[in-house]
Amino acid sequence: MNMENILDHFPDLQSLYIYYTEICSPKYSQSTLLPHPLQALEYSEIGIDTHVFRYISSRCRQLRYMTLDEIYYHHSDIEETGQVLVDMPFSQLKWLKTYDYGSTFESHPKNIIIEQMGNANSDQGRTPQLNWYHVCVDGMHEMYRLSAWELGRRDIKLAQRYLKCFRRI
Repeated sequence: MNMENILDHFPDLQSLYIYYTEICSPKYSQSTLLPHPLQALEYSEIGIDTHVFRYISSRCRQLRYMTLDEIYYHHSDIEETGQVLVDMPFSQLKWLKTYDYGSTFESHPKNIIIEQMGNANSDQGRTPQLNWYHVCVDGMHEMYRLSAWELGRRDIKLAQRYLKCFRRI
């Protein structure tokens, strides 16, 4: 499925649920990036290129709610270390839910750092806030479970240095 085609053919769509498919979009849109009013997006059991998220972010600036369930990133997006960087620079999500109930976690990130940018209405614009979260899959027990906690100031600085190094690689 091509996200550009979906958004172009349904210009008034506000909520979208896509299940069990491959999602693509052009890295560089051939058409002009017309704004789209999509506010809620849910992906479940899909294969996806990471540049699709940047495309959605630039086209659907009203997007506020996103759910990612069992996302399979293309191998070209996964670094040798197993790291995946998903960048949505134009989005101000109110709500992000991500989880995976797959039987194998080898192609999925086990640790997720989420950086939330400042309120676009503030005087400084989009400055990073100190509300980063660490999310990981705990496999120490018979059942896999997700653990999450808010990072403290020292942990945020460490995560920022790590992310900066990761982007250079």
